[in-house]
Amino acid sequence: MKIICYLFFVCLKVFASTSLSKKIFSYIIAKIAGKYHIDLHYQNFRITNINILEIYGISVSNRQRNLDLSIDYIQVHRSAAFKRGKLFESLKLESIILSLHNAGFRKESDNTFQKKDNYLKRIKLILSKSYRFIHKIIISDFEVVGFRDLNINCEGKYILENGKAEISEFSIFIQKSSESIFAMNADNVVTFYHFFERELTINFECHNVSILSDLFADKKINANKINADLAIIENDDNKNINIKTFFIDGMNLKCNITFDSNFLEVNFGLNKMSIDHLKAFFGNFVNRSIYEIDLVGQLEFSGVYKLDFKFRDRFNLDIDFMDSEFEINSLNSFEISGNIGPLIYVVNEFGLNIDERDYKLYKESNYFTPLLKQAVVMCEDPSFYTHSGIDFENIGFAISNNINSKRISRGASTITMQLSRNLFLNHKRNIYRKVEEVVIALIIENLISVSKDKILEVYLNIIEFAPNIRGIESGAIFYFSKNSKDLNLIEIITLIYIIPRPYHFLEALKVKSPILIENLGKHINSVIYRLKKVGLEAVDLDYIKDIGLKIDFAPAFGSLYVLKK
Repeated sequence: MKIICYLFFVCLKVFASTSLSKKIFSYIIAKIAGKYHIDLHYQNFRITNINILEIYGISVSNRQRNLDLSIDYIQVHRSAAFKRGKLFESLKLESIILSLHNAGFRKESDNTFQKKDNYLKRIKLILSKSYRFIHKIIISDFEVVGFRDLNINCEGKYILENGKAEISEFSIFIQKSSESIFAMNADNVVTFYHFFERELTINFECHNVSILSDLFADKKINANKINADLAIIENDDNKNINIKTFFIDGMNLKCNITFDSNFLEVNFGLNKMSIDHLKAFFGNFVNRSIYEIDLVGQLEFSGVYKLDFKFRDRFNLDIDFMDSEFEINSLNSFEISGNIGPLIYVVNEFGLNIDERDYKLYKESNYFTPLLKQAVVMCEDPSFYTHSGIDFENIGFAISNNINSKRISRGASTITMQLSRNLFLNHKRNIYRKVEEVVIALIIENLISVSKDKILEVYLNIIEFAPNIRGIESGAIFYFSKNSKDLNLIEIITLIYIIPRPYHFLEALKVKSPILIENLGKHINSVIYRLKKVGLEAVDLDYIKDIGLKIDFAPAFGSLYVLKK
């Protein structure tokens, strides 16, 4: 094989100035295209010396797999004297564009985790065949277009050797339509990988990393160093992803994921980390006063999440905070302020207060009926009076719901977390904002020890129901032309339905959307059933039968007939 390769290069070089070399090369290209059932074309080629073949303007089309591939430049460097036992010293590819048509994940099963192909085996086969003949593969700049409506652009030089991948000045940009959804830059990315029979182990390290994505944070996230050590294992019964360590600037995470078509199990944890180190890691919170808290201690936890796909509501989430301990030395200078419309709220060591100048817009807790408060708590945060700002059972339920629906259809925010978001943060959905929301909720409930009744009182006064319509009192007047204490149960449940979707609801109500009618009817029936199940204080539920499901809104909106079951 080595002798044939050598003679091939010699022949092309000898006949380089004649048309014969082109015929030989074109014949080889045609044979390759026929063997793999593809359309394969090139613009030009040349032999710079006996060891180097250069090809320009390559295009590959495979209609069976709905893909097109273009490569501006390929350089094949024959191994001199066949050193290292390889036919070729290196394969160099520049400016690759892979276009996928109607590409995406195949819907072979309703189960998110059920896959029939052994992907590790296929990847190993491709790499092993490549490294059988080639010592080093060098790729410069590649782009993937059309995968699930995403464009992925990677700039930099990628050097692949047997068991090692090295990238210098790595840059990746992912775009959906005209919207940028992820951008990352890093220096000196080095990855070591090794294939066993059905296992892939990977260890990578990169420096000077910057990530810009709405999924993570509003601003660019910077890290000096990221290091990870993981293993991916495929067995006959299940698949396992074991992230032994994931190290980001001193934060050391661990995770082990095992799944098959019937179950999912995730073991996760954070190794011991000081509070000062956590503050430094999350250094871009909107509320800078969080960093002024004189809090000392450490955080360490481990947990396990289990989900049974056969019984989709059967899950388990356990978290152990192990040796975590916190101690607050002083709260003298701490203050979190938020400004919403005409209302100004302040959280300090005395509790949760409101500016007296606008007190007339504010309603005390005893103004709201027991029915309204109980219905809001049951729908938005059933464990409100028992948790300490975070409800882990609800988090587990939300994860299960989102996995089963294959989209983010349910959140896990408690009333305290919603209060934190509405008072002090924005409504952008990203991980960084969610962490800050949790931190403020824990401060309110644990460090400042604001009472549950006070938290619920402020929450009912600031939740949004429409543009510039805040508080359940204003919402009742806007939608039903009555005070909140005069609302019947159906009207209360309708207002609760609006809380997660104030802008969408208003637009849907204006056009009497059929989807709104269906979903609101389901919501009303579900809440009434739950209220009957838990028992409702101070209310006779018999009158519900007489209300019906015709909802009379304010004159500007008219009536709505929702579906009754």
